[in-house]
Amino acid sequence: MLKHIPIGYKISDGKIEVDTEKARVIKKIFNDYLKGASMKKIARDLTEIEFPNKTNKTNWYHGSIGRILEDRKYLGDEIYSQIIDEESFKEVQKRRKERNKEYARTKENPNRKEESVFMEKVICGECGEFYRKYITDVGKPEEKIVWK
Repeated sequence: MLKHIPIGYKISDGKIEVDTEKARVIKKIFNDYLKGASMKKIARDLTEIEFPNKTNKTNWYHGSIGRILEDRKYLGDEIYSQIIDEESFKEVQKRRKERNKEYARTKENPNRKEESVFMEKVICGECGEFYRKYITDVGKPEEKIVWK
């Protein structure tokens, strides 16, 4: 059984189907981002109109928008119907890389510690997302690396 169904889909008669209203918002998120809106602005706009997020709450954050923008399930596969076309998805990924580079959030940033060889390679078996490395208590003796 699938525990984590991305926003834009629903289960109906035991099958995963596109949730038309939420899929329309997913397309809008991709389109707005491609038109230059920041993830923070998109999140703020969705919060203002009180559109329910994945957990049916009306508060949105830039991180949840970022996860939507990188979720390959929207391209469609054997389980999920396609919501986002491949060209738009690729353009969004390209723009995200450019923005990350612009804001020095890339591997080339000399101020960051050496990235792990597992970065963007280990995928969660439940949700299909890449594991991410988090460092807690940076610079302190109790500094710890956690993968989530």
